[in-house]
Amino acid sequence: MNNNACGRYICFDNVIGTQSEAENLAKEIGMPKEKICGDESNNSLHRFELSNEKLCRLMSRPIRCISEY
Repeated sequence: MNNNACGRYICFDNVIGTQSEAENLAKEIGMPKEKICGDESNNSLHRFELSNEKLCRLMSRPIRCISEY
């Protein structure tokens, strides 16, 4: 296992930041931890980091639904 899952999963109002948190999430939702934690073959992808502060700002913004019709 590695730390590829860190920062990718949101657990309500908290970003999953460690491998152990990702493993706990997998256990809680009944998913194999390999599906969440991934492998090192995806190192070429740019990592996206989401902090709790960024998540809070995103969640507190008003959602605007604009219909194109």
